[in-house]
Amino acid sequence: MKRKGILAFLAALALCTATACGEIEELTPAAAAVIDSSETIAAENNSIAETPTEKTKEEAPVSDNKLLINDDNCIIINDSDFTFDKETLYQMTELAAEQYNAVIGSDKQSYFDTVNIPGLLKSEGMINAFCDNFYHYDDPEQGFYFLAFLACDESVFEDKKDFFENKPDDTNDEAYKSKLRDTLSDAAEKLTIENTSTLFEDDSSAFARFIKMKEKYGGENIEGLRLSAEDGAVYTVDIEDYSSSDLGTFAELYINIYKNDKKFVLDRCTAGIYDSGSSAYISNIYFKNAEHENMSVEEIRRDSEDLSRLDEMNAAAKVAFNAAAEYITDCECCGISMNEVFENGSFKQADSETGLLLGDNSVGADGDKALAKALKSCEFTDGFVFVGRTEINGEDTFFVQYRAQEGGYIGQYPSRITAERAERAEWGTYLP
Repeated sequence: MKRKGILAFLAALALCTATACGEIEELTPAAAAVIDSSETIAAENNSIAETPTEKTKEEAPVSDNKLLINDDNCIIINDSDFTFDKETLYQMTELAAEQYNAVIGSDKQSYFDTVNIPGLLKSEGMINAFCDNFYHYDDPEQGFYFLAFLACDESVFEDKKDFFENKPDDTNDEAYKSKLRDTLSDAAEKLTIENTSTLFEDDSSAFARFIKMKEKYGGENIEGLRLSAEDGAVYTVDIEDYSSSDLGTFAELYINIYKNDKKFVLDRCTAGIYDSGSSAYISNIYFKNAEHENMSVEEIRRDSEDLSRLDEMNAAAKVAFNAAAEYITDCECCGISMNEVFENGSFKQADSETGLLLGDNSVGADGDKALAKALKSCEFTDGFVFVGRTEINGEDTFFVQYRAQEGGYIGQYPSRITAERAERAEWGTYLP
């Protein structure tokens, strides 16, 4: 178990975060930032140099300001229609918020406790994941176990190398599992902040980056970033993945926290509640100004629902764009140029002022049919799609827009419409 292997894994984890975060990557190119005079200051990816006073787990103070997440201050967004337990999600959100506070406060012990590598190593899920060679580490549950195993410094497993390297052919043998259980439990008991230093020092650690931020920009505004039970913060929890079994429940969440005139983004938070404890791991932390100061829960709920619809419109526009591009390419292979495709009415309805109405049985042109078929296959069946000509980077090309029948936000591809640009979007006009 070499340290370069640990760093390679965490680098891959960070890369996965960067490609999966969607809207988040437009907020700021850095993984964390400190608010200075209401502006977001981008950070550099560097390791920590600050070492707060450390305490043992038994000495860690018990908070008298417990964050309570409930129906009154939390909005759950479930676009993928996962079956979930609401109280479990609230508990996961509380754990993520606690970890956020640990990062803000440079509290290494609290951060160590909320990631809870010892609990993961002692869990039955860890036994199964190890025997399965972590083949499915791209899902939240397996990824958590993989992180737990690799986040430990080499010294933790130094006296266990032979056991790990000489696995039997049948790793599901109960005798081997029993020895593995004892071995991992022994490693868990030996874990300290010092021998899980990757959590605090690696470039992919949100904790490390925030420490560096405070050193560079100063910490005078840090107190205003803390969460407390009385601060009136409102939480939105977007479920990216959710799975539950007899070994526990794991989820991948994107959490936005609205507090006064600020919005805190906990990007790609993996959380788990399992037989031997609970864990959270926030990949990145961002700050930005909220669109409206002191928004109520209902205002944020409407805002979240609207933004969710905007994402849906952008996704539909991309599906239609790909279908149009494929149709145009097929025509060009037959000697019909893109100009001719539009001029001969292949997108007769989509290129009209109203756009192509999906679900309309009168669709006749071949290009329109291709769009309707592709959108229907992705379950977009009740909106309007527009295909128009434009110039992008000096090249004559086309763009696609999509909107629901009842109106609302307009989606677009390429150059999808963000929340900040939504009010400027016009149907039938390309917004660069």
